[in-house]
Amino acid sequence: MAIDTGIAVQRPTPAGWCAFLLRERTRYVLAWVLAGGAAAVALLLSWNMCNIPRRADRNEGHTYIDFGGQWVMARMLVEGHGRFLYNRNYLRHIVQAAYPPADEIPPEKLTAQEEKDHRHDVDHLMEAFMGTDDRQAIVSMLPPLGARGPLDAAALLACGKHVWQPGRLADAVAARGGPLYPPIHAVMYYPLALLRPQAAYRFAQVFGLLLAFVAGLGASLLSRGGIWWPVATAAVIGFPGFADSVSLAQNSALTLTIVVWGWFLIARGRPGWGGIVLGLLAFKPVWALAFFIVPLLTARWRTCAAMAVTGLALAALTLPAVGWSTWVDWLRVGQEASATYESDPNWVNYSRDLLGIPRRWLDFGPDTTDQERRDNVAAAVAGWGLLAGVIGLTAGLAVARRQQVRVVTGPPAAFLFLGAWLGCFHFMYYDVLLVALPVFLLFTEPWRYLQPFFLSRRNRLDPATGGAEPAPAGLLAALRYPPPVSLAAGSRSVWVWNGAVPTLVVALLVCSGPWDLGRVPWDTVCVMALWLWCGWVVWRRPAGDGWEEPVDQPSSAKVADAAAVHAAQLVQLGPDVGGAH
Repeated sequence: MAIDTGIAVQRPTPAGWCAFLLRERTRYVLAWVLAGGAAAVALLLSWNMCNIPRRADRNEGHTYIDFGGQWVMARMLVEGHGRFLYNRNYLRHIVQAAYPPADEIPPEKLTAQEEKDHRHDVDHLMEAFMGTDDRQAIVSMLPPLGARGPLDAAALLACGKHVWQPGRLADAVAARGGPLYPPIHAVMYYPLALLRPQAAYRFAQVFGLLLAFVAGLGASLLSRGGIWWPVATAAVIGFPGFADSVSLAQNSALTLTIVVWGWFLIARGRPGWGGIVLGLLAFKPVWALAFFIVPLLTARWRTCAAMAVTGLALAALTLPAVGWSTWVDWLRVGQEASATYESDPNWVNYSRDLLGIPRRWLDFGPDTTDQERRDNVAAAVAGWGLLAGVIGLTAGLAVARRQQVRVVTGPPAAFLFLGAWLGCFHFMYYDVLLVALPVFLLFTEPWRYLQPFFLSRRNRLDPATGGAEPAPAGLLAALRYPPPVSLAAGSRSVWVWNGAVPTLVVALLVCSGPWDLGRVPWDTVCVMALWLWCGWVVWRRPAGDGWEEPVDQPSSAKVADAAAVHAAQLVQLGPDVGGAH
């Protein structure tokens, strides 16, 4: 028997669901759900990306140079070998202790081909380092490293061929080489080296994922709330290069976080503090030099000084642990790496810098020697021409439009950061992640890309016109475009304006990845096209035409202003076009 309580139950209607979903609080919660889901998926994929079930430790991500090189350098400091950071003999000793054969695939699980081509983790990692080994020196050096005390070491050395010199090995024993990172990097990664490589690799993956939230927060604050924190975080996670950086436990996410927060402090009127944060890029000097041109071309001298002082201070702090000679060794290793960049097929194909683009057309067949590739004059001239052209155009436009480029958001700021990224000396595919900052600078006011630009309309009330009427003069003047060509009369004729920035960003998302892109790195091409577009916008728009607009104006106020300006035109759009579009 049904009981009538007298209470009317109102069922939700589609209109009610739409109103609920369109509430700002609901959309904000859904944005956090999206960010959390993206983070969970990214962690799951990166956690299992390098899985090898047949290995005893079931994962080989920690054996790659991307993470292994960072960990080994820091481990050298932990073991007290800071003055031999670029001595391959010492590095091999550390690698042999940290990567035992027991963690690899057991011999009985290897196929016949794998057994023929098998290399131990130690050999795989050492071959990825710069330099070559002195096998005779290794044999004579390992016993002293295994000594229990100084007396044992002296006795063992007395029986060997080489003589121990205070502070370093003899030239016959020293085999210069190792990772490309400067000693500052070894100091920064010191805490990770207290763990074993497997545990440190997992910690670095989680830490890199958490940095997406930190960088997203900086991007949101930089936009004054124009981009929500969860939306910015999800954008960082989905941006090209982030997944590869987390999978390999690389440091691109850390680099992005440093640049975002350094620029945020500059945008908030703290150029000195911003320079100090940007000075932390000294752990990757190529990016420190690349992004240094941004404050330099915008005449932010306090930021430039703070960056330089911070970098020099970090270098000076390493001297007690590594000594001056270690920095000299690092410079020599860098010179060797620069030559390797010109001839190694993996580095050429995985790099995204302008210098490497012409070298993709070289013959990397087995009959071509490394020296022949290095001596290719045409590739060298084309590569340096591209690099010099980008840096020259960036600097020239910054000087010509020195008032416009001082703004901290929009096309001028994005143009400088894109030019700095393109002007970097050498970098890999996962460093495309750093383009996220200039993209954020273009979308700090996302409402601009949703604003309807009415270029032409068809007059439905007077079919005798036989075509289309031009857009309102005010809109065309604001766009600085000539009147569009009228459309032929039709039932659904309408002009559509497609924004260049969203189109190029979508193209970048599609083209990026670690896979072989053939002879053209399309992701770099997309970034260059975006850089050219931003430069064209800055060149066409003179000073005093909106660039001095304060960055701290709330986005809602800007939307209201824009709505008031175009209110009459939007009202006219309704009766004129109706449902035709």
